[in-house]
Amino acid sequence: MAQDDSKEPPAPQGEPGGSAPPAGPDTHHMAAPASPEMPHSEPRPKPGEAGEGTSGASASASASATAPDQGSGGAAATGPDGGPSESELRDEIERAKRTIQLATERLAKLDAEHKAQQAAAKMISDYAADRPALLAREEDLRKYRAAEASFLAQFLDQETIQRIKQVEDKALKEINDLTAKVAAADVGGASKRDVETAKAEAAAAKRAAEALKRPAAAIRDRLAAADALRSEAKKASDAGQYALAYWLIMDGGPIDRKLKEDPSILPPGDLKAAADKAAADQIEAELKATRLQEEAKQAEASLQADRAALAKLAAGLEPRVRAELAELNPKPAEAA
Repeated sequence: MAQDDSKEPPAPQGEPGGSAPPAGPDTHHMAAPASPEMPHSEPRPKPGEAGEGTSGASASASASATAPDQGSGGAAATGPDGGPSESELRDEIERAKRTIQLATERLAKLDAEHKAQQAAAKMISDYAADRPALLAREEDLRKYRAAEASFLAQFLDQETIQRIKQVEDKALKEINDLTAKVAAADVGGASKRDVETAKAEAAAAKRAAEALKRPAAAIRDRLAAADALRSEAKKASDAGQYALAYWLIMDGGPIDRKLKEDPSILPPGDLKAAADKAAADQIEAELKATRLQEEAKQAEASLQADRAALAKLAAGLEPRVRAELAELNPKPAEAA
């Protein structure tokens, strides 16, 4: 059988002149990948240096930018890990403590002011509620004085009434005269007198300030004292002791003085200003008394006899007045 010359065996792969396609994929239309660009001026970092690649370079640059200037030879003020030094931390802690302290003091001050405002508002509110009853009670005592004076005038003539009024004045004059004598005879008496006056004024200012911290209660106490004097006057009048009863209720007498004492019954709107002024007056009076007392320390002298007599007269003032009033009382037959 004749051989078919039209079919030729395949040429071996890679041999020139072969007509068979290559065994791999067709790369005729594919682009080759770009080759990586390598730096031409910087060598690749060696192991153990700042880092590998660009991250190591950035770290080195950052450290150089933030490092303290050591050109003068001083060491860097940083901690072991590159953070703040121990002294810087201590300073920061002290600043924080001071800030907390100032904030705490400010908070305490604001809290105290708030509580004071609340207390003042409550005091005024309570006082406003009590005021009508206090006014009515005070007016009742005034009416009683007028009515009792009119009643006693039926038993006491004008001469006796004038002598009743002079009894207390006479006793007070003796006390004042002896006080002046003690002051004039004593070395440094003027300074001592000033001190005693200032101390009395400071005590009075303190009482006034304390009273305005509880105005309704203080006014009730004052009216209760006046009411007790009224009961005494009524008892004296019922017993026929008209001179004593008249002294208790007369103008300028004990009941009248008690009704005129502070604290008066103020409008509620005026109460806070009065309380603030009383507190300021107390501080001023106490400072003055302290200053004068220091100035008079070296001026102390002794007049024991006159002082004892003065104390005795002062202590026996009211019993003496009452005893002399008993002598001025009309006889039972005259009263009848």
